[in-house]
Amino acid sequence: MHIEKIKYFLDLYDCGSYTETARRNYISQTAVSQFIHSLEQEFQVQLFDRSVTPVAATQAGNLFYREASVLWEQYAGMKEKMLNFRKNQAQTLRIAYASVVEIHVLLPFIRKLKEKYPGTELLLSKVRMKDISGHLLKNVCDAAICLDSAFAGCSGIRSVQLHSGFYRVLAGEGHPLFDAPQITMDELYRYPLIMLSREAIGGSYQIMLEKTRQAGYQPDIVKNVMDLETEIFSIITEKLIGFAPDIFPVHDFEGHLRLIPVMDFNHSYTLDAAYLKTNENPAEREFREILTQD
Repeated sequence: MHIEKIKYFLDLYDCGSYTETARRNYISQTAVSQFIHSLEQEFQVQLFDRSVTPVAATQAGNLFYREASVLWEQYAGMKEKMLNFRKNQAQTLRIAYASVVEIHVLLPFIRKLKEKYPGTELLLSKVRMKDISGHLLKNVCDAAICLDSAFAGCSGIRSVQLHSGFYRVLAGEGHPLFDAPQITMDELYRYPLIMLSREAIGGSYQIMLEKTRQAGYQPDIVKNVMDLETEIFSIITEKLIGFAPDIFPVHDFEGHLRLIPVMDFNHSYTLDAAYLKTNENPAEREFREILTQD
């Protein structure tokens, strides 16, 4: 006896109709009839009087109903408890990110995830921007947080937009632009620049150069580095300037760094959370639900 099919018996007992029982369970009347017949064969009793309309339970059917009702309630309760256990049991969610900026955007979603699914274990790994889509495609991580350009043209990857904004100039204490409330592009491109390298950010490097040249400027890039931490160090110690998203947490540097708006500067960015459409990790689906909540 398949325990889930007990519901067919209970429904038939309650409504007295094979048609209605079939409708409630999205099966055919024949399937209902076959199951009731198999029960009667198994227990060697007649459970329903089919000579009347609606069908009525026999004495044996009434006894079976009392026992089956208890069994079904126990089974339904067990299913709910196991579902809750699965939701709260230790699951692992692997998230790749490219810089501290992604962590800054990610934190509010992580808090919500931990509140709703406290048993989920998070494994964060820092990955170069140009490699992050490969990590996702090779199933090294379940989700990746990065600039949307990192996932452009990647078949099988889906994404959710987390944040969008504009780049600003990142200047260190002692640089001539440090105290400026805002600057023009003429002022910006008078000074040597440091940028994350092509090896670090992939196609985003060329996009930045093309936008700059379209605006009529030739940037004086004197240094390329592999990560944001090295860029920040050079900005502070070598009096260079660079670019950073407008949400970069400069307050962490106790006044040694400033983000400066640039007038008529159209270098925008979008941060996405990306995932594989074939990912079967329940923790990834739970994370995606958190990301898409209003």
